[in-house]
Amino acid sequence: MVWAILSLIALVISGVILSILGGVGGIGLLVALNGFSEAEATPILACFGLFAAVTTVGLTSLINRWVAHKWFAEAAVPLWLIILLSLSMLMVLIVCVAGFVVIGRL
Repeated sequence: MVWAILSLIALVISGVILSILGGVGGIGLLVALNGFSEAEATPILACFGLFAAVTTVGLTSLINRWVAHKWFAEAAVPLWLIILLSLSMLMVLIVCVAGFVVIGRL
């Protein structure tokens, strides 16, 4: 039960970080569409997305594999699940960056 609570805390913290970075990325997109060229803005947005992915995976992995495993060895989330979630999140971020590129070309 404790590992589930810790996992939810990790997801909430990750969600807050993703929301902040998403807001900054959205502001960057508006600036890109109104002032900067697409070539200048796309790498910045991609960096925000990759930073959000690394931060989220790092927090979730740290809490699930270190804190929960420290007290309840059987409660740790399997590594394959963390890898699967990380890859799916990276795919979503790649699609978002590709969407920014398409919007910039319209």
